[in-house]
Amino acid sequence: YPLGLGPDNADFMQQLDARLPDSHRHMHNNFLNVAVENGWLGLLTFLWWMGAVIFSAFSTWRRAKERDVFTAQASLAIGVALVGWQVAGVAEYNFGDGEVRIIAMFLMGLVLALAVRAEDLKRYASA
Repeated sequence: YPLGLGPDNADFMQQLDARLPDSHRHMHNNFLNVAVENGWLGLLTFLWWMGAVIFSAFSTWRRAKERDVFTAQASLAIGVALVGWQVAGVAEYNFGDGEVRIIAMFLMGLVLALAVRAEDLKRYASA
């Protein structure tokens, strides 16, 4: 299955090996579960996506820390929160929890908004 088993099909592994306990409906790791369900291409896309958002948060912090304390602090806090989310995801598939995913998507949207704000502040400061 180089392209994965498909979304929400990690429990298909129980059909392949009946010895797996019922409590193992998913892999207890974000990266492993994404790889099983979406294959190598899906895992690489997931890693790129998470890396790009986290990089954007920290680069926004770096750009804004001299001009706008709020944007800098918010970007740093969100970047650290997203890193913490992925570190916790090494021991539990928290990307599959709807309530966690909604908060994470909201934080990712804030990162993009703060990046635009930092760019606008940079543009207006140089004008």
